[in-house]
Amino acid sequence: MKKRKISIKIVTAISLFLILFTVVTNFCIYRIESNKIMKSNYDNMKIITSEIGNSFRSSIAYQIENLKSVSKESVVADYYSNNLSEEKQKTLSDRLKKVSSNYDEAIFVTDKNGVIKASSNDQYTGLSLSSKSYFKDTTGGKEGIGSVESSVITGKFIVYFLVPVEDQYGTIVGAVGKVLDSSYFSERFNSFKFLNTGYVFMIDSSKKLVYHPDLHKINKPIMIKEIANLLKDSQYITKSNSDVKAYEENGKSMVAETLTIPELKMMVVLTADKSEILEASTYMGKLLIIFGIVEQAILIPLILVMINSVLKPLKRLTSNTKQISEGDLTVLSKVDSKDELGELSRNFDFMIGNIKILINEIKGSANDLLNINECFSVVQQENHEGMTFIKESSQVMVDETRNIDEAIKWCIEGFERYEEKLNAINVKSEKMFKHANSIRTVNSEGMESIYELRDIGNSAGKNFNAINDSIKKLITNLNSINTIAKGVTNISNQTNILSLNASIEAAKAGEFGKSFSVVAEEIGKLSNSIESEMKSINNLIKVINNNINETTESMDELNKFFNLQVDVLNVSVDKFNTIIKSTDKIIGYIQEVNSNITTINSEKNEMNKRLSDVNTTFEEFNKGIEEVSASVNKQYEDSAMLDEIKNSMNHTVSNLQSSISNFKID
Repeated sequence: MKKRKISIKIVTAISLFLILFTVVTNFCIYRIESNKIMKSNYDNMKIITSEIGNSFRSSIAYQIENLKSVSKESVVADYYSNNLSEEKQKTLSDRLKKVSSNYDEAIFVTDKNGVIKASSNDQYTGLSLSSKSYFKDTTGGKEGIGSVESSVITGKFIVYFLVPVEDQYGTIVGAVGKVLDSSYFSERFNSFKFLNTGYVFMIDSSKKLVYHPDLHKINKPIMIKEIANLLKDSQYITKSNSDVKAYEENGKSMVAETLTIPELKMMVVLTADKSEILEASTYMGKLLIIFGIVEQAILIPLILVMINSVLKPLKRLTSNTKQISEGDLTVLSKVDSKDELGELSRNFDFMIGNIKILINEIKGSANDLLNINECFSVVQQENHEGMTFIKESSQVMVDETRNIDEAIKWCIEGFERYEEKLNAINVKSEKMFKHANSIRTVNSEGMESIYELRDIGNSAGKNFNAINDSIKKLITNLNSINTIAKGVTNISNQTNILSLNASIEAAKAGEFGKSFSVVAEEIGKLSNSIESEMKSINNLIKVINNNINETTESMDELNKFFNLQVDVLNVSVDKFNTIIKSTDKIIGYIQEVNSNITTINSEKNEMNKRLSDVNTTFEEFNKGIEEVSASVNKQYEDSAMLDEIKNSMNHTVSNLQSSISNFKID
């Protein structure tokens, strides 16, 4: 294989690096500067279009102010105050002709209906603007500006400007306006140039060219699709908008900056050849390429000469290292320069001397290693046997600790099952405790109800006894009444006899006893009536006596029932007292069970904790045993490896002695 010189490699590497560095640097410079130039040109286009827009707005404002000054002239006020008389109309028309400029196709005055009454151009007189939106704006008190349109008189592109006219009371009576030739706005662009090929053109809302440096294109539709697409939205041109568009025209790449003039419903476009915008950056890129080529042509030969002079001592060192690789340690470099290569040469000679000393020391060390290795073999044999015994013992210990750990875990699981059962018993005892308390509460409430019933029964018995006493008194009173009734009956009988006797005596007396006979007759009637009533009273008393006797018997039966009920309630009270006492005992037993379960749980938790501690300790112990076992296994493996190392060392020392014998030292 053909060897390449290191100088050629270094020169090639440095040259490639310089070429790459130069290309990257120049490319970055080119990109940055070209972007700056392009941005500057685009910014300039934007600034120019912005200035054009400001110029248009200033011109519009000037025309509006001009019309306002005309509307305030006395001749206009006289015309409207004299009801638009023909005499004043002529004076006004003459005045309008005087204030008309070269760009004004007509200055006019309208009535409130939009009909032009006086004009600097008689051809406009009588023309009605009532249907125009800009006239409608003036009726609302605002200035009106029309879009660019073709004149019906001259065929030129014109723009209408109108301002409202008010009388002394603030009422709008008409408008003052003018028809302005669009060349007022476009004439300034005739001599305009941007770079070498840049120019300005204007488009109206109907996509027709209002102005173009090429006069043949005026009043024709715009043929640039990218710009025409902007006007598809009818609202686009009624607002302030700007855009940058790239397009192709006659095989050239063009760039256009657009700006809408919403007051005139018109768009101004500044366009230029894209290659001209990029021309400066392209020229700069060519200069950078030429500079890079010249730079490389000068630097590469200089680098080659410098590297050859630097690498000359290295060639001698390369020759010496070749002799050393063949085992000859008697060579010297003999480079006398005082630079880094001279220092490298001296260090190279010093290194060879140290290698000679090192080889002599290695010879002695190799013999020592052989002796040490023999002793190590004996010790290693004994160590290997001991490690085998320890390995077997540690494995047995690991198995035993695992069994103990499993037993502890089984105990812990048993305690956990025991805890689940105790918890279930505790839950049931708590439910029994709640039920027992509920039963005790119900029994207590039942006792209270029974006590109330017993009290009611006792009270009813007392009331029945009082009623019996009252009935007995009533019977006594009825007997007294019966006696009195008998007395009254006797008196009535005697009165009846007395009445008969009186009647007899009255009959005897004749005429003189007639009045007394009437009295005797009435007394007889009264006596009979009393006797009849007393019979009724006697019958009623008999009925009452019968009812009282029946009531007395019923009351006696009812009293016996209440007494029996009170006895039953007393027995119920005793039974409820027995139930409550039994319930209290059950509650006590349940509380004792809960207390015992709590105590058992507490002791179980302590036992569980201790078992967990023992388990943790055994796990740590088991882990330690496993680590010891792993360590023992590792040491056992290391011991086996030491055997291999010992054998390898014997082989290595033999090879070392053989290799050292190949070096030429003296």
